[in-house]
Amino acid sequence: MVTATIRVSHRGLALLTALLSMLIRTLAPGWMLILGLKLLIYPIICVAHWIIHFFSLPPPVSKFQAGLATTSNALLIAAFAFQIDFGDSPCGMMPITTIFWWLGLASDCPFKISEPTVPWIDALLYVPVLATWLLLVGSGLHERTKRGSG
Repeated sequence: MVTATIRVSHRGLALLTALLSMLIRTLAPGWMLILGLKLLIYPIICVAHWIIHFFSLPPPVSKFQAGLATTSNALLIAAFAFQIDFGDSPCGMMPITTIFWWLGLASDCPFKISEPTVPWIDALLYVPVLATWLLLVGSGLHERTKRGSG
């Protein structure tokens, strides 16, 4: 039996995460995505995610940094999956509820929410991602300093 090992760097995984997040977000296209600034903001978030991971995680990566990078990737996907959008109906939709609806596990109108609160909810979903970015940058600087003095 032949087994193959695929090694993906944390930098490569961050890029795949960013691309997957954008793909997930397009599962629930609505007016806020199409007419709002979100279509311009989302690529910037994904590029920032990759850049932060690329420059903060030079090899060798510590266990703490690996765990933090994995957490950051998971939070980015979750933030994109829980973005709220609206179509022509009064119902809000999210990529995650769209997936559940396709699987027959959810209603096609999972919730109703007032549109003025949506940008705040959407923005707050990225606060944990931002926190992991700051921790990654801090740990990357700490590792560089430690390697430079040792």
